[in-house]
Amino acid sequence: MFKKYNVELYLTGHDHNLQHLEIPGWPTSFCVSGGGGQSSYAVERKDRGPFGYGGYGFATLRFTPETLSVRFFNASGKELHKFDRRPNAVESSPAREPVEAGK
Repeated sequence: MFKKYNVELYLTGHDHNLQHLEIPGWPTSFCVSGGGGQSSYAVERKDRGPFGYGGYGFATLRFTPETLSVRFFNASGKELHKFDRRPNAVESSPAREPVEAGK
């Protein structure tokens, strides 16, 4: 369905961590922001995204007519990852090693 309808962004919060996933061949940026309640846990698959964080935190979204901006923060408010999405294109912050909780 994501490919059929060229879905550009999918947001979810079920997993107890923060993730930005980009899967080759897919038009969709996947974002997980689930690090705000129950106990958090590490990101198990680190091969699909430029970012994964296994601690408490949150994401912010900013929409303009030209751009969607997503920012991920830890519980202290430190920005951990950001990316901008224009129609049919994604611009991510420099690739980083996944950050684990407490780092």
